[in-house]
Amino acid sequence: AFLTANVLLKKTDGMFVVTNLLKRYYEKKGIKVIKTGTGNGLDIDSFTKKIDPKTPCFNALFGGRLHPAKGIFDLVTIIKEVVQKNKQSFSSSKNYTLGIMGPGDDKTINKLLEVIKTNNLSQNIFLLGDKNAKERWGLYRNSDFFLFPSYAEGCPQVVLEAFAANKLVIAYDLPEYRDAFRKYIKTGQLIIFKKGDTKAIAKYILSIKNKKFHFHNKLSDYSWDKIVENEWKAFRKART
Repeated sequence: AFLTANVLLKKTDGMFVVTNLLKRYYEKKGIKVIKTGTGNGLDIDSFTKKIDPKTPCFNALFGGRLHPAKGIFDLVTIIKEVVQKNKQSFSSSKNYTLGIMGPGDDKTINKLLEVIKTNNLSQNIFLLGDKNAKERWGLYRNSDFFLFPSYAEGCPQVVLEAFAANKLVIAYDLPEYRDAFRKYIKTGQLIIFKKGDTKAIAKYILSIKNKKFHFHNKLSDYSWDKIVENEWKAFRKART
């Protein structure tokens, strides 16, 4: 199927991609590439609705498929470090909290719950399950920042959603981010760390615990209408 797709792509006027890595990959295969760098669109209609008053609040939020490659066990290590360093600051009535939203298989979920319990973090880390767009929007808005220590990504939807919600994003340093999310690195909305350096992330989180961040992204810039408009412009430019 993959080889068939490559043959068909060679017959097209151009293929849209959002990173230079993908651009180089397909050009080597003789496929014409149109780079837009705009990423995917978001369901902004759901993102403009009022937040359900029952939506919980968290210090940190993670979203994505629950899989080791997404850094879900690194999340436990990071939060454990933060909690231990602040055990005198956070009483039992005010725990430092992380919400984890996203689907996963039973084996991985049970393993993650076991690791959370073993590290005495059951009052700090909460598995929320899969969420629809409206529910995710409320969780982004009710969290201080988005924590996403994934080891391999392209242009992750959840990170785009966090940007649209004007939240700080903390992640590992991936080449795809330096390409697709370059502007967010420049504005300081995306803070990146060496893969696996959980101590550095924990130290950074501790340094910003009382700091408020203000970003000014326009939600309309993430709409599918805007994305299609940008891609159409790129397509017309490529054909001239």
